Amino acid sequence: MTIHYYLERKQLKSQEKAIYCYIRGIEKGKTIILNTGQKVDPIYWDKQRELANGKGKNRYTGATELNDFLDSYREEIKRTIRLHVTDNPDGGFDNIKLRLLERFGKSQKLTLSFFEALDLFTETRSKDLSPNSLRKFTTIKGHLKAFEKKEHLPLTFSKIDLLFYDKFLRFLLEEKEMVNNSAYKIIGLLKIFLNWAYDRGINTNRTFKKFKVKEDKVDIIALNEEELKKLTELDLSSNTRLSRARDLFLFGCYTGGRFSDLAKIEWTDIRDNTWFLWVQKNKNFLKVPLIDLSLAILEKYKEEEHPIPRLSNQKLNVYIKEICELAKINDLTTIVHYSGSNRIEKTRPKFELVTTHSARRTFITQSIIRGMKAEIVMAISGHKNYRTFQKYLDITNKDREVELKKAWESRM
Repeated sequence: MTIHYYLERKQLKSQEKAIYCYIRGIEKGKTIILNTGQKVDPIYWDKQRELANGKGKNRYTGATELNDFLDSYREEIKRTIRLHVTDNPDGGFDNIKLRLLERFGKSQKLTLSFFEALDLFTETRSKDLSPNSLRKFTTIKGHLKAFEKKEHLPLTFSKIDLLFYDKFLRFLLEEKEMVNNSAYKIIGLLKIFLNWAYDRGINTNRTFKKFKVKEDKVDIIALNEEELKKLTELDLSSNTRLSRARDLFLFGCYTGGRFSDLAKIEWTDIRDNTWFLWVQKNKNFLKVPLIDLSLAILEKYKEEEHPIPRLSNQKLNVYIKEICELAKINDLTTIVHYSGSNRIEKTRPKFELVTTHSARRTFITQSIIRGMKAEIVMAISGHKNYRTFQKYLDITNKDREVELKKAWESRM
């Protein structure tokens, strides 16, 4: 890698010219150009030494200070690249270029195509986004590529306008057969990327800020008290596979933990009958009290490497349906979704609708029904606003009847 200084070549009214830094050798044939922010009259500039003249006829009175700055600037560039490569051994040229532009200013805009920028976004955010979130952006790229092919329209930042929004949303709803919430989640994530690119000068089109992201109310699948009891009491002694899957699911029902956090729990996270949890999704720190039912599961696995069984999300989703079917959790349940203005109803036996996320929803719903204050439940589940928290509640008509009678008939 080489670093050189040159004066700008434009003919200007002012005698002083900006000093530019050229960085070569990171990738063959590519150059990074930075404006140092310094200026000097060309008569004081030594082209061979790439420094201001400090001696002789054309001596520059501020040569010492300027040359010290240029030396420091060069060393700081080397240091920035070295640290970046250490942190990101697989980082490419564009990623290094972006790091330098962020560190030394935006005097030179980073020129990338739409999809090059999207790749750079996922690369640079790999440290602070969860694997699941990164996979979502990979999925978005696939949808955008498919849309581009269908429309015969190569995507550029300048084409991301309101007409694109209308067409892409319709594409997700009709071609990909998504329900509204899924389609709008894609739009919301796309806005995150476009805003990132805008903040870094890669995208200068602000139209994306007008894109609307809506959310329909959806039916929540959670187990009621009777169903939770059926699941707990089901005899799985002859089936280790299902028994371990049930323990993992039940631990989520008793703690409210997200699957991503259940999947990485270690013995060092368990102290004083408490789960000390760094939430993977939002980096919050939580202290989750463990009830006797949770501790009984931990006791079962005390000789194993991890406190609770580890399964992939996909496998647990399959196994928990099988377990719930064996437990006869089979009441016909109707869920409603919307695709555009179309109402879509699906009626299924409940066991077909239970997923890994139903454990967290069960914890929240059952905690509220059993008398816990909402703010206490939120402190355990990690919710910061009540509106988001409220979506997790699944209070059935039967629950309402029981609670109403408990509140009123006991006092009559």
